[in-house]
Amino acid sequence: MNNSDFLKKQYRTSDNLNARAQLHEKFSTSKYRWQIWVFDQIQSDKKLSVLELGCGTGELWLQNKSRINGKWNITLSDFSRGMVEKAQQKLAGIKNIEYKVFGVESIPFPSNFFDMVIANHVLFHAQNVEQAIGEIARILKDDGVFYAATNGEAHTKEIFDIIFQTTGQNHKGEFSSFTAENGAELLSKQFPKVAVRSYPDSLMVTEMEPLFEYIMSMGYFFTGSEKNAIKKKLQQMFLEKGVVKITKKTALFVAQKQ
Repeated sequence: MNNSDFLKKQYRTSDNLNARAQLHEKFSTSKYRWQIWVFDQIQSDKKLSVLELGCGTGELWLQNKSRINGKWNITLSDFSRGMVEKAQQKLAGIKNIEYKVFGVESIPFPSNFFDMVIANHVLFHAQNVEQAIGEIARILKDDGVFYAATNGEAHTKEIFDIIFQTTGQNHKGEFSSFTAENGAELLSKQFPKVAVRSYPDSLMVTEMEPLFEYIMSMGYFFTGSEKNAIKKKLQQMFLEKGVVKITKKTALFVAQKQ
């Protein structure tokens, strides 16, 4: 299965995304919720045209619904029609949002069109990251700002270790095309000004089932015996420790043309 097929299967509906979001929601050590923190970084009282790429189910806007600037003209987009439809359902009634279905490598808007572009854990899914960044630079106004959130190489490394130890599948490098470590270099090819803001957090998981569901939601093919091996490994870990600590490394890049 190529990456495009993998993504279509993974994000056809919101179920997989919800399973992963729930683990972070329930067991994150930070009291500063991720979507609230991101919204605090992008806040502006100016009249802006805003595009979010890979909006998923619209959680950024749903969790900050009462804070959305009525002067903003917002476009939420995703390559998955199912995701866009779910976001539209959740955000029904907000008049200054429109919805589009397209991918990040070919953005159907004129050059110099948006004041702000947001890509929240999206660019590492791109078939061609540099092409996607080029498209974002093209449709962003000269004085606009691009916010790109991503993970670091150590993010959830314990989960990938569990998968490898029980199945032999090694997926650690799958999201390495755009990370906290290489993101600044990739962005600087199109944006002369790039800053990074780190979000401190970790997971302290005290229940086995949500962690098992998280692993099952990751889109990898596991045989019945592999699923059983993963569950047995998790049961052993919780029996021995009572809690499983999982590393999180997340960053938000702020990129500008001038």
